[in-house]
Amino acid sequence: MEIGKVPENVLKRSVFKKLTVKRPEVLVHAGVGEDCAVLAPTEDALVLSTDPITASAKEIGTIAFHITANDIASSGAELVGILLTIIMPPNSEEDELKQIMDDVSQLTEEYDVEILGGHTEVSAVVNQTLVSVTGIGRIAKDKLVTTKGLKPGQDLVVTKWIGLEGTSIIAAEFEEELKKRLPVSIVDESKKFASLFHKTPVTVFLVSATIPLIPGAALYRTMNWMLMKDWAKFQKDGIYTILFAVSMAAGMTLTTIAFRMAWRWMYRQRRM
Repeated sequence: MEIGKVPENVLKRSVFKKLTVKRPEVLVHAGVGEDCAVLAPTEDALVLSTDPITASAKEIGTIAFHITANDIASSGAELVGILLTIIMPPNSEEDELKQIMDDVSQLTEEYDVEILGGHTEVSAVVNQTLVSVTGIGRIAKDKLVTTKGLKPGQDLVVTKWIGLEGTSIIAAEFEEELKKRLPVSIVDESKKFASLFHKTPVTVFLVSATIPLIPGAALYRTMNWMLMKDWAKFQKDGIYTILFAVSMAAGMTLTTIAFRMAWRWMYRQRRM
């Protein structure tokens, strides 16, 4: 892409198509020509945090989202929306922008967070992609948690390991250099730490647990004919197995979508 603001046609197909979450608190949503998002006033306190990330790591969008979301969560607030700024170096490909948006969009759907707006640009000022995420959260005023509120004797709860996030970023960013100084196994294991930031979708467990059981005999016969190199029977049972598996996957997908929509509706009704 050329230096300057990202063209409108690229924005429409690689950015705005990814903005799928719409929160009830937002009166004016992100769009072409909209410079400001508008949130309706509430009785809750608003919590804001911003963090820029500069890296060539493949999951830079994921890392940037989680860092800001973590800051908002540490105050006890619910993350409502984010402002997303992406500055890319010259000669960056549109696919890189699309990958960042795919990663961030997936997380916004998972956590019911709206992308309120932002900025996308190609600039010679940077030599690697910069992603900045500003988070806006809400919390009841009497529930707010601040670092000044900490008192001697209180427990500090750590759910994983201190330094987990930084270790994964360094391992991904300086992989080749680190492998010259450290055992390859340590570097590879450190890169995997990034996966601990994600919640595994329930569909992953449903599919992996169900496929070995259903269609059961058909799947067994298909594999058996393949091992016996009886291609006629393999094709016959294979087609049946594929159709059966596709219908199951479609059913589970529709059920998951319906459940999420119902849950979000009930959640918003409670908030309102």
